[in-house]
Amino acid sequence: MILPGSASLVLSAVQQIVKLGGRLDRLMAQKTATQAQLVLGMPTVRVDNLPAQCALALQQLNATAGQDPDPFGADRATFLAEANNPTAVFDQLFLKYFPEEVAKTTFNPDAAYLAQLQAAFPNVDWNDLSVRVAAFALSAGPSNDQIGFTGRVALAVADTVLEFGAENTALFVRDEKLQSVVQSVLERFAQPEWDQFESWNPLLQTALGITLNSALDVAHALPSENPWLDATFDALVKARAASPTPDNFLLGLLQGKGVPLLLSQGLLVAADRLDASSAASFKLVAADVLRAAAPIIQNSANPTLGQFFEDHWGDLLRAGLTSLEKHGSTLLAPGQPLLSGVLTAMVGQLAQTPNAQFLSSDTLYRLADAAIDTVAANPAQLATLTSAPWLQQFLAAAATTAQQLTARNLFTPAAADALLADALGVLAKNPSLVVGNNPATLTLASSIFTALAAVPNLTTAGTRTLGETALRAALTSLAQNPQLVSTKFSPVVTAVATQLAGWVGAGQITSAQAAAFASAVIDAISRNPSLYAGATNGIAQAVLSAVQGAFSNHAAWAQRLLVDTANQTLLAYARTGASPGAPTVAAQVQQLLLQVLGSGLQVAQTQLGQSTDLAGIPPILGGLVAQALRGNLTALDPTSPPFLAAFQSLAPQTA
Repeated sequence: MILPGSASLVLSAVQQIVKLGGRLDRLMAQKTATQAQLVLGMPTVRVDNLPAQCALALQQLNATAGQDPDPFGADRATFLAEANNPTAVFDQLFLKYFPEEVAKTTFNPDAAYLAQLQAAFPNVDWNDLSVRVAAFALSAGPSNDQIGFTGRVALAVADTVLEFGAENTALFVRDEKLQSVVQSVLERFAQPEWDQFESWNPLLQTALGITLNSALDVAHALPSENPWLDATFDALVKARAASPTPDNFLLGLLQGKGVPLLLSQGLLVAADRLDASSAASFKLVAADVLRAAAPIIQNSANPTLGQFFEDHWGDLLRAGLTSLEKHGSTLLAPGQPLLSGVLTAMVGQLAQTPNAQFLSSDTLYRLADAAIDTVAANPAQLATLTSAPWLQQFLAAAATTAQQLTARNLFTPAAADALLADALGVLAKNPSLVVGNNPATLTLASSIFTALAAVPNLTTAGTRTLGETALRAALTSLAQNPQLVSTKFSPVVTAVATQLAGWVGAGQITSAQAAAFASAVIDAISRNPSLYAGATNGIAQAVLSAVQGAFSNHAAWAQRLLVDTANQTLLAYARTGASPGAPTVAAQVQQLLLQVLGSGLQVAQTQLGQSTDLAGIPPILGGLVAQALRGNLTALDPTSPPFLAAFQSLAPQTA
């Protein structure tokens, strides 16, 4: 960690160097040539105020006493002694730690050198003061060892900045908000021990590259100051200091997949929405999460799990920021540290969750967000969170579902994420479903696609079409009626989807018809759970079998009515299926409906263009089913007068 003043001077030098762009290497070569041993060197005039410098050094040494990490590093004791009794060593230390103060009293009046630069680089605007400062800021010589601390760090930062292209480097030069982001990185990841520059510079450039790349994505929304960014960086610095392999540990954290999202969608916009006074408390939360994850990351016996936490610690913190926006700073209350408790408990539980590596950044973010919402709605859960069965089941269900969706090659990871996001969206709106130890909402996806994958002759595309339709219809129903989780809704939906898939595989219906069937049946089940998803199983499948069986015996003219007839039949059974005398056993229901629908279709074929049209047939068939279930229609022969009369009585109602 370096002092803010040093960081400011480095940043100023970077601004000036960036303006030179790709001409920097040639510029340094030219300067080396003009300052070689056979060339008259540039005279330097320096005016110092030693008492003032000693006073400033003592002030900063005292102000930072006990700070971890120490901005003066191993030089503190020597610098303190020199500030009280200066010798030649004081000048070296003061230049190292307060370069901006030295720069104020140093002049390089070399018109001859400037004239040579103008001749060598006629396209450079040498009237620009900052360009001239950049040209004079670096000491001569081809070796980096001959460049001072400020120059070396500035070159490293400029090298990173210049990688982002001309447009973005130009934006950096004029945008003070971007510069403040860079300064935040400099103050925390550059080290005062510049003789060890080669060891800590990769860390600095990695941190800067990742942060600046994220900042450029949201440059329009950057605040002028960002305590949330500073707080998280401070937590990272603390984590680094506590690690037996500091730089490797921190590099792993910074290179995690979730870090860019944490920066661009979390920290860099948090200051615009959140109260800055909570940032210090959030730093403690971040430190707790990193402290909990550290032994897992550094456990060489399980590198896969370590890589998982390196990749995803940022996703957990991003969910924490989202929750603060939703629930406020009460999540950070010292007496009930809810946010820290949930996130650290998730770290522990995830470490024991099989297939956790299949969770993507977005899915893990949504899981953490839903878990925080759940505990915010049920604060009493916090006390037993580390061993809470609901949290274990919640994470395990998500991980298993993610694994099965991708492992069966049915979906890309992005498509699997989208399905999981739908399920988590339902849970986010209904935290009681999470605490209820019923992971059905998450396992529904796995159940449906596992069942469909076992159906012979079903194509991958057909599986996806039917499975997605069934799952999304089921999730919509669960969102509208969370009480469905206490019924047999999930297994009934899975059974219906499997039945439809079998018909598609056998060529009896198309994938599009199956998807439409699924939507209709699932809607009927959700509206009438006591009939279709109660203790009696198989009714929904029986209704579908009756409809499909009746239509399979008729010509193509009737096929377009298949789904509409299923809708009408499901509605009729929902309204009259509990009538006295109506069959309640699935096989009996199927037999009755098959006979009614088959006879109705035979009559309908003869009545087209006389008493009904195609659109009127499904409502007539539904009406016949209702009469049969009530016991008002017992003669089911299509040629019998009572059946024909029943058909004709319904036809005018549908005209």
